[in-house]
Amino acid sequence: MHMRISTDIRGQISKRIAVFLVTLAPLGLAYADYTPFPDNDARAAILKERQRIDAIRIDFDKLRGDAQLFRTEGESIRREMETIRRDLDKERQRIDLMLRKVIDDELRPVSESLKKGIDEVEILKTAQLDLLTQLEDARKEVRELRGQVEESKALAGSQRGQMEETRTLATRQDEQQRALVEEQRKTREIQRSMEERLNGLPMLVSEDGASFYAQSSEKKEFDNAKAVFKRANYPGARKQFDEFLLRYPHGGYAPAARFWKGNAEFLQGDYKSALLTLRPLQLAEPNYQKTPEAMLAIANCYSELKDPQAARKTLEDLVEQYERTEAASVARDRLSKLQ
Repeated sequence: MHMRISTDIRGQISKRIAVFLVTLAPLGLAYADYTPFPDNDARAAILKERQRIDAIRIDFDKLRGDAQLFRTEGESIRREMETIRRDLDKERQRIDLMLRKVIDDELRPVSESLKKGIDEVEILKTAQLDLLTQLEDARKEVRELRGQVEESKALAGSQRGQMEETRTLATRQDEQQRALVEEQRKTREIQRSMEERLNGLPMLVSEDGASFYAQSSEKKEFDNAKAVFKRANYPGARKQFDEFLLRYPHGGYAPAARFWKGNAEFLQGDYKSALLTLRPLQLAEPNYQKTPEAMLAIANCYSELKDPQAARKTLEDLVEQYERTEAASVARDRLSKLQ
């Protein structure tokens, strides 16, 4: 408002100065035409002009006073404008402080939260891209699996045909297997029939260097008893050899059965029973391959029974009768120790 009033005052002053200058222009011409001896009309015109000039001077002085007043008012308006400007600057500073405080207290957390949200959005975008990639991979795997399923279906169809063929072949094989089992059953029956027939017939066997005829059942029982002895089951072996000798007292296996029975008794510590088994063997079977070993066992039995004379006599007979055998060499060593 003060600026608008100052502009109006300046406009009025400019207009009055312009009128004053226009008024002075013809006055200058009048002074130029003035002569030392004017007439009455001229004098009257000059007086009139002087009055006019005085009026103009009065107006000019008035204008000057108005201008001074306007200048004073303008200065006051300027000072007021400066005060308003300072107030505006202070208000602007206050508003700036308020804005900074608002930014620090409210907008900055919002900005940080917004930044955090942006970061989270970026993370979500990255995760979304990863999920899309995984989804695409999964789709690719599904396509591949579909292809594999189609191949599997085709293979399954082919396998069904093969399975049918396999079932047919298995049926044929089952029939062949049943026929083979039946044939084997018949063969076993024939074998049993043959064995039953052969069991009644003697067969040529060999034991301890001697060959002789024996029934298959006899051979089987002897082999079983001998296997029990080799397993160190001496009571069992003794029992089986006893039973064997009761059934086959004069068979080809009798000397061997007595030899192993006597050894089982000796190893059990029953030296008297061992003598009762081995002494008849020595006397009745001088040509039996293991008779020299039986005589060593007899000498050992006498030694265990505290009869050194009988032990020595048995060893001397062994060396004399079977001097080239390994048992005779053992007997010589023992005799040298007894002397």
